[in-house]
Amino acid sequence: MSQFQKSIFQKKLQKAEQALGFDFSEELEDQEEEQDNSSSPFAKDAPLPTAKNGPLLSQLLKNSQQGAEANTTGLTSSFKYQKREDIKPKEWCEFFEHSKVLEQQETGNKFQIYYSLPNSNSSPIFIFHHGAGSSGLTFAVLGKQIEQYLATESPHPKIKPGILVFDARNHGKTKVAENDYSRNSFVKDFSFILKSYLDELDPLFKDVISKKEADPQLIVPPIMLVGHSLGGSVLTEALHQYNGMKDGYFSKLVELNIIKGLVMFDIVEDTAVESLAHMNKFLNSRPKGFRSLKIAIDWHIKSNFLRKGESPLVSVPALLMPVEDNDPDVDSSLFKYKWRSDLRLTEPFWDTWFTGLSGGFVNAPVQSKLLILAGNDNLDKRLMIGQMQGKFQLIVFLESGHFLHEDLPNKTAISLIDFWKRNFKPNEKKIPILWGHMRN
Repeated sequence: MSQFQKSIFQKKLQKAEQALGFDFSEELEDQEEEQDNSSSPFAKDAPLPTAKNGPLLSQLLKNSQQGAEANTTGLTSSFKYQKREDIKPKEWCEFFEHSKVLEQQETGNKFQIYYSLPNSNSSPIFIFHHGAGSSGLTFAVLGKQIEQYLATESPHPKIKPGILVFDARNHGKTKVAENDYSRNSFVKDFSFILKSYLDELDPLFKDVISKKEADPQLIVPPIMLVGHSLGGSVLTEALHQYNGMKDGYFSKLVELNIIKGLVMFDIVEDTAVESLAHMNKFLNSRPKGFRSLKIAIDWHIKSNFLRKGESPLVSVPALLMPVEDNDPDVDSSLFKYKWRSDLRLTEPFWDTWFTGLSGGFVNAPVQSKLLILAGNDNLDKRLMIGQMQGKFQLIVFLESGHFLHEDLPNKTAISLIDFWKRNFKPNEKKIPILWGHMRN
């Protein structure tokens, strides 16, 4: 895109901001980061996107090569990017209405979920699946942004969306007995969580299958599945496996067009597979633990995993647990917190995580699809062909890292709401999406 074209789109963006009364820029707060990250949605001198310079791979490489510089001991912190008094960890209850543990009777597995219920059959439901090493609370701020924006811009009665997040197996507070981290196991877990939520917790979905079969015109809240990284791969695979689900519930949700959309955050098959080769170097470079949650939050910001803001205050504490006396892996005299998830246990299953992802996403059996990429990640051949065929919508946030929903929750929320309105509310006024890298 030429500088002239960029200037035109920047002017349009400013007009859209003024018309909507919303600030899409999400500028960094301190001078140093403002110099390194353009507040414009178009990076002035951004390199051309290639599979080798995507944010996920570059972050893994950077941290494996510069582990010592990233304060791998976790014992001290300079708080270069945030003042100590600003770092105050937050709780789940500041973002969700409910917290619940779903127990699977046949296995004894216990899944931690957080959710807020929709207020009408016209409300969208966004169901999120996080990536490896993360937790459901990575979507806490994003979910709140979606709720707040819809409350602000929707007419009376106001639309209140449904938001469901959960901790995947042996992530966050979820406890699973077996160490099976294959993609199929994540798929089965998701099917159980989805059915439990709709059947038991959301009144709008009580007996929804039988009611929808009896009355095909019945209006029910449209479900959008949203996955970050590995989560996107799990959701895509789940949609393709729905005919094999034992009880047929997932199958009916798709067949009856209740699950309407699939969204993936920052995941491209070829880049993801290449990144896995550097995972062990990354795991070796990060600290074994931290002396405080504030230091842990600061480490994630200084290491460029997350941008400073509200999201790390709730997402980072969810990744850690207190160190007990006589812990076999971590010295309790040095550290008070350690990682909840042992990512090394997942290594034997890495080759199952992303196989066939790009083709699966393009051909997923849902009405509409959206792919949001971070930085300069490139489409692989299958995605490129699919985009040219109009199989999915593409948005790129040039100024974001791999956790784009945490770095830019406002932009991500606006993009998801626009995706819902554009595809499932044809008479609604659309939100002008003007950011991202324009592709021919």
